[in-house]
Amino acid sequence: MKKAAILVLAGLLFITNVFSQSLVWQNDEPKAGEKVSFTYNPVGSPLANEKNIEAVAFCINKTGGSAKEIDLKKTGNTYTGSFVTDTNTLLITMKLSADDKKDVNRNNGYMLAVRDKQGKMQPGTYNAFADQYAGYGNYLYGLDEQPDYAFNYRNQEWKEFPANRVNNMGGYLQALSTKKKKEAEPEILQILDDMVAAGNMNENQYNIAGNWYQRLKQKGKADSLKSEMKTKFPDGSWKKSEKLNLFYAEADPVKKEAILNDYVQSFPPATEDEKTRINYLYSALAGSFAETKPEEKRDFAKFKLYAEKLPMDLRASLYNDISWRLALKDTLLPLSKELSEVATKYARKEMMTPTAKKPALSTAKSWEEQRKDQYAMYADTYGFIMYKLQDYKTAFPYIKEAAVDIKKKKVADYNDRYALLLEKVATPVEVQKELEPLLKENKLGKEGKPVLQRALATNLQSQEKAEVYYASLISSGQEIARKELEKKMINEDASTFKLKNLQGEEVSLASLKGKVVVLDFWATWCGPCKASFPGMQKAIDKYKNNENVVFLFINTWENQETLEKRKKEVSDYITANKYNFNVLYDESPSGESSDYVVVNNYKVSGIPTKFILGKDGKMRFRSVGFGGGDDGLVDEISAMIDMAGK
Repeated sequence: MKKAAILVLAGLLFITNVFSQSLVWQNDEPKAGEKVSFTYNPVGSPLANEKNIEAVAFCINKTGGSAKEIDLKKTGNTYTGSFVTDTNTLLITMKLSADDKKDVNRNNGYMLAVRDKQGKMQPGTYNAFADQYAGYGNYLYGLDEQPDYAFNYRNQEWKEFPANRVNNMGGYLQALSTKKKKEAEPEILQILDDMVAAGNMNENQYNIAGNWYQRLKQKGKADSLKSEMKTKFPDGSWKKSEKLNLFYAEADPVKKEAILNDYVQSFPPATEDEKTRINYLYSALAGSFAETKPEEKRDFAKFKLYAEKLPMDLRASLYNDISWRLALKDTLLPLSKELSEVATKYARKEMMTPTAKKPALSTAKSWEEQRKDQYAMYADTYGFIMYKLQDYKTAFPYIKEAAVDIKKKKVADYNDRYALLLEKVATPVEVQKELEPLLKENKLGKEGKPVLQRALATNLQSQEKAEVYYASLISSGQEIARKELEKKMINEDASTFKLKNLQGEEVSLASLKGKVVVLDFWATWCGPCKASFPGMQKAIDKYKNNENVVFLFINTWENQETLEKRKKEVSDYITANKYNFNVLYDESPSGESSDYVVVNNYKVSGIPTKFILGKDGKMRFRSVGFGGGDDGLVDEISAMIDMAGK
């Protein structure tokens, strides 16, 4: 019997809606290692009018999986395809796309369980489903997270495969806590007590039980288990963990160096995973020597010493990162050039003739795109450094290759640097020809816009005419941006809350009904969050006289040892940067970073995440991450506020 692509399993009553029939499997209960065939009709989907539809099947197993590129055959409106699953496949999940468009079956995904040789459901299959809905599907093919689905699949795994509970323990308890919050505590405690009472625990079980007892304020039980674990496993992995914690907690690079050398001597890497871990530790140590403060204490000899211990891919990444940061500060530009040149040459070679092995879950096409993107990033860094050194002739080809040839003028940051170089090597007429379309498409940032303005003034021979024409281009770009935002509008209920702010005052979301509210979830450790704050301050300044617009910055996912330390770090950061933010403290009943209430209620999977709520209290926009560019952020937030207020 043929079924729709979403597998409706007996007992999983949380999937009750009838999903799209766009993709139909010829056999809905395939066995691992068998050929799987399907038909796909995109009518009614986002790919309905697309001609170049591509299909990839991800064969998921317990440790990862593989990607199968499928040769689709088209007859009329229907496509057919087939592939052979791996012998260890648990789950098939499909990616259907055409350029930037994708069909994820109304955010349910196209998935199918794969059976064992006897035709039975395999242990780990429900967890594989859960992983897709918990973020893995977003990484692979753009499936939005569905926390309720993820929990119910983990719960199903827990019930149907009791023998697999040891391996499933950590994930299940976290899903249970996220789903039921405080109500889950008695159930979690009972599971932990039963596991401890059964005895014969391995070190991983001791760690899980101890950590959860600590989270649930059972300090006596947590300390007792930790002591028992160390006695039972005197040479266990806990020794490595304790040394690693010392390494990461230490800020002084010389002391970090001593800790790492002791770690390597105490635990010589024997496996590939252990060697990889050591490499990342060397990378962190090298970076510490390059970025220690005050600047006169930086030791680039030590930086190079440890960087040269790394495989070339990690070394190139580190070199690019450090050279970019040096260039931004206009310091040590010759060294910055030297590091960036090494990274860029390596990336170009890998782009053209890779020596690295293709990642298992990448297709040949996606892997090629990954290598191009990496080269574009490194070439952009090198071109920027050469621009700083005023070697415009050398800089321009690298910047053009990154911004135009690879990124196709779609990335505003790259376009800005392209604009800066254009002004140095091209005529004002050529500059206008290149940059005017970018401004109209809203793809030019704060550094590129003045370049175009200067070119317009020269070409029109009038500052006044240039300003009028520039304003018309800006208006065109804003209209395009508005139409794109309209496609992203949502209409969802917003979870209410009452939280204390920096001043100790209680702020209630319900009291703000009738106003447009901007919620910004952030943490002190989150680099992109803090990078977006100058732009957010500009947005606040823009609306400072509008009493119908409110900005709330919800501090969450912090992991300081005490609430007092958290408040001090947050307050000090906001004060030091002179931000005029109304910061609210999200609450965590257990004190754990994964247990914050409001961020979980809003189903936030990564920060920074911003929500714009309309006057009716409904969520109208959700914006995840920060792409860089203060002006672009202000423009986007302003457009969202305007549309949410109507």
